[in-house]
Amino acid sequence: MSTITYFEKPGPVNTDNALALAATRAKELAIETIILASSSGTTAQKAATIFPRGSLVIVTHSTGFERKDMQELLPKRREELEKLGCRCLPASMLLAG
Repeated sequence: MSTITYFEKPGPVNTDNALALAATRAKELAIETIILASSSGTTAQKAATIFPRGSLVIVTHSTGFERKDMQELLPKRREELEKLGCRCLPASMLLAG
């Protein structure tokens, strides 16, 4: 039986708990690949310490999403994530216009 968790307030204060809950559920269901949205990579770095190595696919904004020619996931952060076994995928938001 699964449970539902509600957080009192939105925001980054819930990230650690949400990732821990997701990792527990993924383990229960034997989910091997986790898709995680992370613009700057901050959440992705936290997730990389929780989920098994090689299980994370990090989806971030495409270059130019925030402003022209800008990639929010900086090359150094991307390199760090890839060293932790993450696969990084900058992608366009399907319905962003």
